Amino acid sequence: MRVLGRDSELSACRLALQAGRTPLGMLISGEPGAGKTLLCRTVAELAKASGWNVLATTGLRTEVGVPLANLADLLDPAVLGVLDLLPEVQAAALRAALRLAPASRPPEPALIARAAVAAIRALAAGRLLIVVDDEQWLDPDTRRLLGMAATWLTDSRLGWLVTVRTAHSDQGLGPVLRHELGPDLLRLDLAGLDEESLATLIGRRFPGFRSSGLIQRIVTLAAGNPYAALELARETAREPKRGSVRVPTDLSKSLRDRLERLPPPSYAAVQVAALCRRPTRRLLRVLFGERADAAVDEALEADILAARPPDPVLTFTHPLLSEVAQATLTGPALRKLHRRLAAATEDPDEAAGHLAAGAEEPDEELAATVHAAAERMFFSGAPTRAGGLAGAAVSLTPDQRGAPAWRRKLFWLDCLVVAAEWNEAQSLAGSWLADVPVELRGEFMARAAKLEADVEESVRLFTIAADDFRDRPGRAAEVNSDLAVTVGVLLLRLSEGRAHAEKAVRQAPSAGDPVVLRKALGYHGWLSFLSGDPEAGKLLRAAADVPGLADMRIPYQAPELKLALWHVSRGEIEPAMKLMRTVIQVAEHRGARESVAGVWTHLVEAQWRAGMWREAREHATAVERHERETGNLQPGVTAYEVSLVAASYGEVDRARAVAAEGIVQAEEQNDLAYSLLCRSVLGFLELSLDEPAAALGWLHPLVERLRGMGIVDPGAFPIFGDVIEAYARVGRLDEAEAELRLLQGTAAHLDHPWARITGGRAAAVLHLARRDPVPAAEAATDAAAEARDRGLPLELGRCLLVLGTAQRRGRLRRAAARTLNEATALFVGLGARCWADLAATQQARLTHAGDGVLTPAEKRVAELVILGGTNAEIAATMMISVKTVEANLTRIYRKLGVRGRLDLARRGIT
Repeated sequence: MRVLGRDSELSACRLALQAGRTPLGMLISGEPGAGKTLLCRTVAELAKASGWNVLATTGLRTEVGVPLANLADLLDPAVLGVLDLLPEVQAAALRAALRLAPASRPPEPALIARAAVAAIRALAAGRLLIVVDDEQWLDPDTRRLLGMAATWLTDSRLGWLVTVRTAHSDQGLGPVLRHELGPDLLRLDLAGLDEESLATLIGRRFPGFRSSGLIQRIVTLAAGNPYAALELARETAREPKRGSVRVPTDLSKSLRDRLERLPPPSYAAVQVAALCRRPTRRLLRVLFGERADAAVDEALEADILAARPPDPVLTFTHPLLSEVAQATLTGPALRKLHRRLAAATEDPDEAAGHLAAGAEEPDEELAATVHAAAERMFFSGAPTRAGGLAGAAVSLTPDQRGAPAWRRKLFWLDCLVVAAEWNEAQSLAGSWLADVPVELRGEFMARAAKLEADVEESVRLFTIAADDFRDRPGRAAEVNSDLAVTVGVLLLRLSEGRAHAEKAVRQAPSAGDPVVLRKALGYHGWLSFLSGDPEAGKLLRAAADVPGLADMRIPYQAPELKLALWHVSRGEIEPAMKLMRTVIQVAEHRGARESVAGVWTHLVEAQWRAGMWREAREHATAVERHERETGNLQPGVTAYEVSLVAASYGEVDRARAVAAEGIVQAEEQNDLAYSLLCRSVLGFLELSLDEPAAALGWLHPLVERLRGMGIVDPGAFPIFGDVIEAYARVGRLDEAEAELRLLQGTAAHLDHPWARITGGRAAAVLHLARRDPVPAAEAATDAAAEARDRGLPLELGRCLLVLGTAQRRGRLRRAAARTLNEATALFVGLGARCWADLAATQQARLTHAGDGVLTPAEKRVAELVILGGTNAEIAATMMISVKTVEANLTRIYRKLGVRGRLDLARRGIT
């Protein structure tokens, strides 16, 4: 199993093992459940893979001690191979101590010690790693003997890997290893895991969780402890209940016992504090009078509560204590206490929460109060808390079929969507569908459409809603905007989508709401840019100039993001990223995590074009994790992002597998756009592998489909330069020429930088196919210059690769060498393994076979051979394939007149 969140610790242990120095020591400490054992086992496996002989034992907490139980566990059966090397008296003593043979009388402790150390010395004739997990529970005799071995065998090829609880790290083997090994001891104290790693761990172990809020609650309660997180998740998964985390029985009992040891007044104060968002002494005085301060002091002394100076707010020393304290209150007593807190608290929104929790029965006045508090929270950017109160308001409504109940249900759905609780929202919408009153059908269908995974079904529901809003143009504008983007972007029925967008723009002013107008104008501008409207940028800027970004409940719908996409399509990455960061900030401020994840999906491509591939991969992984946690699955989106980065890095098998699966999953959801984008990745990958015919098999159908759908912008689906290159390289020159004219015409019409760059590169490839290197070099030079100015490193590298090829064919060998060296450096810097291979191939062709002069790539290969590198190691170092290394070696041997690696090492290079 992969060790999550411990990359730095694992890397430090790996480096220590690979260094090969002995003696070696690694001491891993941490709190119970911090992941010491998993890290220990992973490092032990790494040691075996690195050639270490590994012996391991685990300390066991037991009341009945077995003498030398851990030594027997550690040495058996390996010791059998070295007993014959020991003096017979020592061998006999060790056999008896380890119960390998009967003893006529108990052996002397000193003799056992000498025998055990001698056996370990013999076993360390190779490299031996002794692994001790949970060292604090070792039997005392084994601990003593191992301490002797650590002291006496500092001259042996011996390593130590020991895990111990933090509280015990200054006892037992820890101090011995620190004294004997000094700076050669690697000490790792495992801090709590970060929230992201814990959430990922829960998602992997319990993939059925579909509530990001519940996962976040578990992560908070676990307080960085992976064992606690998994135990909480396991218990909660057994009996799932909305928003409720179940604490395992054994842990709950232990914590409850600790609480119940408090004096009754202090215990009562702790229970009240557990029900409050911000418990203070002042609040507790309102409830308990003069007894409050003494009760709080006793809880502080018992390390249950902590005071956070200078703020008088009281906190629990561990969140699980709060959870268990809440669980001790049930039934009428709990409801009564909530009502008392509602009267005592000064915050009206918190008071509403206590009123809801303290209600005995449905009450319309109370439901209205709670609903109003939920609305205040929602519009202040707390959708998760608002959702909890919204659900309570629905439950408190006496007439579940009346208009107030339905309005509250619709608002509850809004809260859940913005809070990214898709699974619960979908479940509620499905359960209410049959009972929706006619007068609210449009509102309900508009929300249900957003929750629908199948795009065609979503369109059907939106259409019903739009029809119901014929007499409410402002509301119809919102639905037509959603229809426009669903039909025009996801289904790529562009003309139909634009018709809905234009209708929304006409209807939006009637809403009297700048947010509705921003959304309508933004979607209209977005579809205009996909259609190749030269005014699209102006339309999108005008939409972004309308005030109201901070007021958008779903910031992902902001025209600023659509303007960013327009910039990305043109290769204008800096302004695009600036706009995306602005939208992310607004979304984070509003607590709209779904919008944050939505922006990340587009940020991935911006970062990819900018050469920020590591960041792009991190965001793609974050989107994938968000979808898994929330249940809002869009597999085509994540497959495109993941496969794009993998293909760029040259991870061929992974890119193919992910993109192929993405095509299937996107088509199952009728998500045409991402089905086509996954296909575009496969075409790009084949070009990087120097397989233009295979690339054309993917790209040629895409061009026809996109043109048939009215997609004109050449950067929205960035395949047009690649398809021209593929046509030219397989000899279909007329088709390449026709496509090039279209691309260059569009570039001029739209003043489109990306189209100029990719068109220039494609033109250069076409000239080379016609054996005309001079105009090829001119076209590639212009394209490379603009790619450099725009900060597009992969495109720059590809343009330089074509330019260097043109210069080589034009016999400008020195210029070609400089150009190809720069291209190679760019590709290597990016990590673009396949493109680096292509550049190395062109470099190899620069030098004639018999002139004795090595190309830079050949010289580097030769240097690594002389240093003793294998072909696989050289390939990994230079980020090229083993096949390319072999081809370089063949040329090196021929040019230098040597017969093999040994001759090359003797001769050297100049």
